[in-house]
Amino acid sequence: MRYYAALCVVAGLLPLAVITVLSHMVKDFILFESYISDLGVSSYAIVFNSSLVIAAILIVPFILHLGKRYNYLKPVFFLAAVAVAGVGLFPSSDPVHWYVSAAFFILTFLTILLAGIKVRSKPSGAISIFLALLCFAGLLVFNPFIETLQVYAIGLWIAAAGLLSKGIFSHRHQ
Repeated sequence: MRYYAALCVVAGLLPLAVITVLSHMVKDFILFESYISDLGVSSYAIVFNSSLVIAAILIVPFILHLGKRYNYLKPVFFLAAVAVAGVGLFPSSDPVHWYVSAAFFILTFLTILLAGIKVRSKPSGAISIFLALLCFAGLLVFNPFIETLQVYAIGLWIAAAGLLSKGIFSHRHQ
């Protein structure tokens, strides 16, 4: 596995691990009943917020190494990474948080959809398209339960992208 694919896997799983652990440590936080961003203003805020910034940094080499066939995906994916870093830099107590959070969800769902369309003939493409459409629909009834499902789906999709990326890097497809 190339280092950038491994970093992609870590970028997807790191925030999920932090959320899962902190959900057992933070008083008054209940996973699926509290908004995940509440962790960003908790007594462990530095852990949660820094995990988002670190994940954003870790995903950049993966984005940069996407092959020419995926050039259209790079700007959207990169902006999604910037947005997740913004969620970590602007916790829910900051007025900017809503904007970077909304940008993160929309840009990430768009990334998943566009990636799925590109490989729609493969099972992973169909799954990505379905996941993206389901997540977009979830924005219409956004609540802590839906948000938690979306965040875990995003993290697992990113990790899977790293694991399944063997054929999408520039050294494979020019």
